[in-house]
Amino acid sequence: MTTEPNHLEKIRERFTATAEVFAETARTMRVEEGERLAELATAGLARVSEALVVDVACGPGTFTRPFAPRVRSAVGVDLAPAMIEKARAEAARAGIANIEFVTGDVYALPFADGVAGVVACGYAFHHMVEPARALAEMARVLRPGGRVAIADIIVPEGPGGAIQNAIERARDPSHTTRSASHNSTC
Repeated sequence: MTTEPNHLEKIRERFTATAEVFAETARTMRVEEGERLAELATAGLARVSEALVVDVACGPGTFTRPFAPRVRSAVGVDLAPAMIEKARAEAARAGIANIEFVTGDVYALPFADGVAGVVACGYAFHHMVEPARALAEMARVLRPGGRVAIADIIVPEGPGGAIQNAIERARDPSHTTRSASHNSTC
C-alpha cells in the first residue's frame, strides 16, 4: 500500500489551518506528557549526552523540547511548515540552543541510517495511513541500542470505537481509523 499524496496534503492543510490553536493547546495540555516521554526514553540510555533525538511529526515541538536538555541535540521533523515555524518560535522563547526543526516526511526522514539515539513521535500515528512503514523508517534512523518512544490515542474496538473514529474524522479529516488491535500490529 502506498500513502496517498492527497492524505499527506490533507494533513498539511489541516495542521497549517490550525497551527496557532494547536500550538497553544499543546503548550498548555501536553507539557507533562512531553517531559514524561523524554524522561522514560532517555533513562539509562547509553551515551545519552551524545545522542541525537529525532522527533517525528513534531508539531509545535511539544515533545522535542523536553528532550533537548537531556541530549546533545534534538531535531523535530514535521510535514507542515506552519508547525515548524511554531516549533522554532517555542524553542526560541524557551532559549533552547541545541534544537532545530525541519520540514520532512515520516516515510522518508532526512537522516542517515543509524544516527539517532532516540526517535520519538507524539500523537501522530493516528494520522498515518501506513503506520508500519513509518515505524520502519523511524527504526532505519535509530542507532543500535537506541529507543523508539511513541505516545498516541487508541480507540477501543467495537461499536464505540467506530463511533469515536467517525467523530475524530468529522473533527479532523486527517485522522485515520485506529483500534487497539490495529495499533498492536504496527
